[in-house]
Amino acid sequence: MSSVYEKMLDKNNAYSYLKQHLNLNESISILNNERLGIDDYDKFKESERLKELAQVNQENKQQEKASKFSKLISILAIALISILSSLSLSLYKNNIIRTQSNQMLKEKK
Repeated sequence: MSSVYEKMLDKNNAYSYLKQHLNLNESISILNNERLGIDDYDKFKESERLKELAQVNQENKQQEKASKFSKLISILAIALISILSSLSLSLYKNNIIRTQSNQMLKEKK
């Protein structure tokens, strides 16, 4: 195509087609020279294994954070329940003491 455009005196298109042809030739030569070997395959497998280990490690960290959070929530819930029960008990005892003191005041009148 480049030579056709050159004969037609269209230098811009001739140059662009020539450049595309050179880029294609260069890409093909690179692909022919770079054949994957066993070492490359082993490196690829090792990198995939490392990525998988990193992902599992990250998932473990997330699960650990979630378990710590659930333990904290359960401890806080137990603390809240114990505080509320002690308040209820003190209110009950206070009510009994108040009624006894009211009874004593009525008797003394």
